[in-house]
Amino acid sequence: MIIVTGATSRTGGVVARRLLAAGETVRVVGRSRDRLQELVDLGAEALVGDPSDPDQMRRAFAGGWAAWVMLQPNYVPDSPDFRGFQDAIIDAVVPAIAEAGLTHVVSLSGTEADLPSGTGPVLGLRRLEQRLDGVEGLNVLHLRAGFFMENLLPLADQIAAGDVISSPYSPAVPLPLVATRDVGEVGAEALLALDFEGKVVRELHGERDLSLEEAVAVIGRVLDRPGLRYVQIPMEQARHEWWASGMSENVVGLLTEVTEGINSRGYHVTQPRDAQTTTPTSLEEFTEEHILPELQTGEASAGAQTGAALRPSSTSRGQ
Repeated sequence: MIIVTGATSRTGGVVARRLLAAGETVRVVGRSRDRLQELVDLGAEALVGDPSDPDQMRRAFAGGWAAWVMLQPNYVPDSPDFRGFQDAIIDAVVPAIAEAGLTHVVSLSGTEADLPSGTGPVLGLRRLEQRLDGVEGLNVLHLRAGFFMENLLPLADQIAAGDVISSPYSPAVPLPLVATRDVGEVGAEALLALDFEGKVVRELHGERDLSLEEAVAVIGRVLDRPGLRYVQIPMEQARHEWWASGMSENVVGLLTEVTEGINSRGYHVTQPRDAQTTTPTSLEEFTEEHILPELQTGEASAGAQTGAALRPSSTSRGQ
């Protein structure tokens, strides 16, 4: 049996559906039985549980031999201790994996997880990697995903409101924009092949690097909005907007840290762009398939002011 945590997330759902289509026996783990039902209908066994509960996670991994492991996206805006939330999941999941005797795990991590500081919530992914690497005899593949394209979806609100797209991120820093479905596909392929041994890191950089200025230009061309342009707002303005939206001091601090880090040093990668790190979905395709439909169906809010809530890591909305 293969265990898929975060099975109702964008990446976990892709992994689960691909494994089920290949005829694998799959147990899907999530908080909501209703949201897991689609996967149950496809043949999965469901376990509804809190990922931070050690007893429930022992049940989740019992009888398994391989797993997709992730820190479920729970960017609760008013969380008083988001890193503590991440640690609680890690402290429940990793011992359960060791106790169950799994042989292979693919973990969803993030680019910059090798850095010891200055990355905000990505430090939780760094700790997940370290804890999994400490499980004796476990073969682990850490997929370090770049900036999820799904983190651009809030731009639909700004596009509906006018021609200025804004956020606190530098307009010039190239970002490895990657679609969550591509990350899920790579994870599923790895779990089907089980061709990794020891502790392995693979970065996923997306189809190509684009700065936010370039990305907005691409989106404008696809939407036939030639006047669409990107403007960087001051960090302090972004912080005030985050607070006004209901985010806690803790979450605002994490977002500020990672934003300032990227703006000052660029987006840090450790592997070259090649056939292993490049994934197929382009921003043009993503805009056609996801941003355009939001605008056409009127789901975007015309009252939006800025894109200050863009989140540049795989602990975000994109998962």
